[in-house]
Amino acid sequence: MWDPAALWGLSSLWFVIFYAAGLVALGAVTWLARRGVGRAVLPSPLPGLGADELAYLHGGEYRLAETELARLISQQKLRVRRPGHLVADGVGEGLSAVILDAARKGARPGDLIGVAKRAREMAPVVSRLREAGLISSARNRALRWWGPQVLLAAWLVAGAARLVSSGLSQTRPVTTDGVIVLLIPELVLGCLSFAMLCADPGAFRTRAGTALVNALRRARGGGGSARDGEMSARYGPLLHGPAGTVAVSGLSGYPDPDVVDALADPPGQGPGGP
Repeated sequence: MWDPAALWGLSSLWFVIFYAAGLVALGAVTWLARRGVGRAVLPSPLPGLGADELAYLHGGEYRLAETELARLISQQKLRVRRPGHLVADGVGEGLSAVILDAARKGARPGDLIGVAKRAREMAPVVSRLREAGLISSARNRALRWWGPQVLLAAWLVAGAARLVSSGLSQTRPVTTDGVIVLLIPELVLGCLSFAMLCADPGAFRTRAGTALVNALRRARGGGGSARDGEMSARYGPLLHGPAGTVAVSGLSGYPDPDVVDALADPPGQGPGGP
């Protein structure tokens, strides 16, 4: 019997095998692109970083914006006018000034974070981290982020197209073809991999940057090695107070639960609310 899958030059069985191998290969390529093949080693000596640099290392532009927001709230330069709404009550410099200017007439926390993420005042932090070898260059960052995603997306589209073409090319339902139906769980696994890939928050870090973040987490968790102690001594004092806590934990980790509740969107008001 003619196999409609031969339309692609491969039988259904060989296509399913080839497709599964391709997903494994793309997973390996993604891992290599994001994490590298070498062992992540802490830089020595440890670079001189501030809370802003540590925030960026943990979560990029978004985490740095959250940290600046937390700092301004703790300094009472940003006040909660009503739940989910902040208003400026002070002046600042650099990124602080950008946020405060955007909140002169009141604004939602998410909107202020969005403004801060796009601000050119983030550039000095990015430059210092690149000079320290902790985050990738803009070109490498784009390749590491978009390259694997584009390859995996194309692979998923090819699998879906094969499944559809097989169903259209035969009179019996495609679900009765025990071989080609194996594509369905493979596509599901591929989509899950794609979702995890897009959600990877540390793709911009170099191996040294990832090693520093991991060591700092161990140190905060009570790690007992000499290097963990060195990390605590060097960076621990920066992580006290609202801004330092948010730098490594996000805005939901702000030490005052009343402030966390006040920063949340009011019930029934989505991200696009007034």
